[in-house]
Amino acid sequence: MATLDAPESICLGESLPPKDQHAVGVHLPKWADTVGWASREPRVVEAMTTGYPRFFIPRVVDQLAERLAKAAYMQLFAVTLNGGIAKICPYLINQRDAENLDSKERIFVVSYPAALSATAKAIPRETRFAADSARCQIAARFASGQSCPDLPVDPADVFLYPTGMAAISEAAAAIKACRPNNDHQPCVVAVFGCFPFLPSSNKSVTNIPSPRFLYVDTFKTLTRILNFHTTLHKYSESEIDTLESQLTLGTLALDALFTEFPGNPLLQSPNLGRLHALSRKHNFILVVDDTVGTYANLALLPACNVICTSLTKMFSGACNVMGGSVVVSPRSPHHGALSAALQQADNNNPNTWFPQDVITMAENSHDFLIRARQASTNTLSILAILRDHPTVKSVYYPLDSPTQHIYEQFRRKEGGYGFLLSIEFVRPAGAMAFYDNLDVAKGPSLGANFTLCCAYTLLAHYKELEWAAEFGVVEHLVRISVGLEGEEWLVERVGRALRGRGRLLFEDGDEDWDIVENKEWGVDERFIIATEFTHIKDKAKDFDAALSMLHPKGLGSPIPLFGCAGCEPFA
Repeated sequence: MATLDAPESICLGESLPPKDQHAVGVHLPKWADTVGWASREPRVVEAMTTGYPRFFIPRVVDQLAERLAKAAYMQLFAVTLNGGIAKICPYLINQRDAENLDSKERIFVVSYPAALSATAKAIPRETRFAADSARCQIAARFASGQSCPDLPVDPADVFLYPTGMAAISEAAAAIKACRPNNDHQPCVVAVFGCFPFLPSSNKSVTNIPSPRFLYVDTFKTLTRILNFHTTLHKYSESEIDTLESQLTLGTLALDALFTEFPGNPLLQSPNLGRLHALSRKHNFILVVDDTVGTYANLALLPACNVICTSLTKMFSGACNVMGGSVVVSPRSPHHGALSAALQQADNNNPNTWFPQDVITMAENSHDFLIRARQASTNTLSILAILRDHPTVKSVYYPLDSPTQHIYEQFRRKEGGYGFLLSIEFVRPAGAMAFYDNLDVAKGPSLGANFTLCCAYTLLAHYKELEWAAEFGVVEHLVRISVGLEGEEWLVERVGRALRGRGRLLFEDGDEDWDIVENKEWGVDERFIIATEFTHIKDKAKDFDAALSMLHPKGLGSPIPLFGCAGCEPFA
């Protein structure tokens, strides 16, 4: 349950956790560093010692590939342990010539001195058994966790994969395999994760922007990798009405519908009850990603056919190993076909999850329930501080959200509201100042035992910011994955980041404004003072307008106003 005692001492590009050669996180301490990584700025790229494995080739793998390429007289070289992946790569690159691959069996030879014969023979035996035992532990743990009083899950219904996205991909492939004539027509799937902007109940916002969508990689995997015909749907009751009408009239026939509960990064909850009813009536497969909610908090299996989870996140917590899972509901009418397809795929490409990763995951996850619920409790400690702050426009979190009533339908009696929240600030400069001043680990991923902050949209949509903006996904969204540090530790650091010096630009060319604490009004009230102009009285009108905009609930009357050094204060 290791946390990071001094995240402010971690350098740009250093692994998270520090000094862990298998870390799946990397530190991006400043907003400019995130922009630099997203734009591949040399300053940042050269500082990176590691990164999230899906987006950053580990240095040791890169070095191995370079050595192999030189030995084979090739320009580029990809390293994989899986023959199936090797066959897919040419298709993804050229979408042709895959049949030209030579699919020879892989044979590995290890030489050793005769004196070490007994040890050498024991290694594969003990390693295999250790990995098999660890897989059984994980499957049993997951089956028990996903079970409900009236819906027990057998470990045989749990399938394990090297990553969370691999789990989603394999579930989708199994859905395709269940279709008649599955090689001739593309699968038709709906992605139900496009949420309208619904502010928290304690924030007043009058303009409702365009819809927002679920975690980007799910959509991209279905469309770009699997070539599914995918329709994107926003969350609203009227959208479900439209979907139901299309299905009833026969203008839309679905093979599957994918969604998240709750969604990442906006933490809204889709109406799973209605979607499940539609799936049973119109015979499509409902797939739910519960990575953010986790089975520690939610009982979702009665309302879907398949649950996919990234084990890399909170299930592991240590941020040093990857994994994914698929659980098929025993109650699903598609249970037999899906389980058979998943098992057949596993038989065709066995052991794709590296044995030592399996063992590490089993060790990391033994206290998952304790950690997940502690992180959920810790999140509540900073929620009110953020929601009440005048620089914050909205905080996205299942509790007190417009869809909390849906979340409550599936929350376990002992469950909470999760470890993840996202913040939209009144001004982009406020987001940047908060991020820079927040002394926690910063970078991609979520669900670590330590608190982890990221500039979400820059990492997920940097090359498509305009497209993302059309869906209302703001560029300066700050996401925080809360860890296991003490509540006082978290409150102090978040409070200090909100009080820290930062720029709040109201118009291009305006002066800088500092957020400062007014002791007389309590630690949670912040005011604005002008710092870089001489004629303060001339700015009084603009100042009042800015203050009103930042804190629409009002701060009471009279409002104390402050001037800058060398200038007269406001009357």
